[in-house]
Amino acid sequence: MYKVRIKGKFYNTTIVNIYAPTESVNEEQKEQFYEDLNRCCDQIPKHDALLIMGDINAKIRKEPANQLVAEQHTIHDETSENGLILCQFAEANELIISSTYFEHKHIHKGSRNDPAGSTVNQIDHVLINRRRATTVEDVKTMRGANCDSDHSLIRTMIRHEISRTYQKKTKYKLRWDICKLENKHKKNEYQEHITGKLRQIERKQDVNEKWINIKNVILELANEKIGEQRKERQQDWYDK
Repeated sequence: MYKVRIKGKFYNTTIVNIYAPTESVNEEQKEQFYEDLNRCCDQIPKHDALLIMGDINAKIRKEPANQLVAEQHTIHDETSENGLILCQFAEANELIISSTYFEHKHIHKGSRNDPAGSTVNQIDHVLINRRRATTVEDVKTMRGANCDSDHSLIRTMIRHEISRTYQKKTKYKLRWDICKLENKHKKNEYQEHITGKLRQIERKQDVNEKWINIKNVILELANEKIGEQRKERQQDWYDK
């Protein structure tokens, strides 16, 4: 069970990827799995769009008992035991099974072929909380994708506006006109002033205080004797 949270502009989306027990697993393991999943759902903020997806190993059919959480676009004639448990879980947590809500051809609904290759099952599902049901725009099996698995890739299209990230404003960086130091007279004058100023600094000082004083001397004389580099106007990209 893995959980990822995507920050959005108006609300966040939490995606939970699961691998549910198969039909042959005993009841205790199934109950423990759904208890853990319930606990995971309880920790997710109520205003988030909650997406639960993965290999749920559940066959679902359109039945009166499943009308609140499932639609009729399924390939199965009856609901399996795991399917009933999934529907009960979805109803208890106000979720809908989006993978049965979109009309596609049967080949774009089935997600797993049995080893013999004669039967296709729709056991990989996508669930979303009812409040954010319109977030999911489509769920479709992509048969052409090579997943190196007996399961086919399920493509889920969701509508989500990502939150903008604001970068911190960079501080203005001074650029000194160091070309002036190419003049030997100017360079010697600058060095003499720095040497004279540094000699005036008291020796019995804390290391941090001493560094601050040295830094201030260098910046003060650089501003006074060298000056800031002027920004040259960019030349026009076109000629006469």
